[in-house]
Amino acid sequence: MNLPYPLFPRRATQVLDGIWSFKWLGDCDADAVNPAKLDCDGHAPVPGVCDISPVRLNARGVAAYRRAVRCTGGRMRLEIGGLGLYGRVFWDGALLGVCTGPWTPYAFDFETGAGEHELTIVVDNRFTAEHPTLMHAYADFYPFGGIYRNVVLRALPAKRIERVAVTTLDPATGRVRLAIRTAGFRDGRAAFAIAFDGRAPKTRELAVKAGVATVALKVPRFKVWTPDSPALHVVEV
Repeated sequence: MNLPYPLFPRRATQVLDGIWSFKWLGDCDADAVNPAKLDCDGHAPVPGVCDISPVRLNARGVAAYRRAVRCTGGRMRLEIGGLGLYGRVFWDGALLGVCTGPWTPYAFDFETGAGEHELTIVVDNRFTAEHPTLMHAYADFYPFGGIYRNVVLRALPAKRIERVAVTTLDPATGRVRLAIRTAGFRDGRAAFAIAFDGRAPKTRELAVKAGVATVALKVPRFKVWTPDSPALHVVEV
């Protein structure tokens, strides 16, 4: 399965897409839904939308998705690629967080034990004064309700790279700046192996300050992106 960047090939990762247990709750308060009292006796695909079936075509209201998840425990990150129009995310009945922006990625970090757990996502496809953000009624397209994109669970190592921001410094020479955002690193110097486009990595010792290390490099055999030739490069750290 192709997941969106950034990719973390060395982290234990579960893609939770598939057929989930489902319950259409209709006209109720999404913030008042108690996962412990839900009887999800139906089924629905994830990713997918819940208001296009013949029995709920264009219906507005609240729906609940649920599935069992097994993991090794420890520090975890649950990533939701996008849902709508508003959502609340529960792990074993405890609220992990709220998704207020439809089609917007959200990530929730938490601690859990090893074994089987219950993941519940409550979505509301109605417009209210409070939500959703980034989407308003009477837009120029129909906003369906559901879980639009992948749901992914990752184990988080104590010392890790979170993101790499790439800024073009000189398109004529292929020079870029990498801002490497880390977690679990102390201020000081650390070794980073950096590779472009699948080439052999080169190790560089960089200064880490407030969790960020920066370096300016030239992309080997770089190509400039144009509409006629949309070249893209991949950096791995």
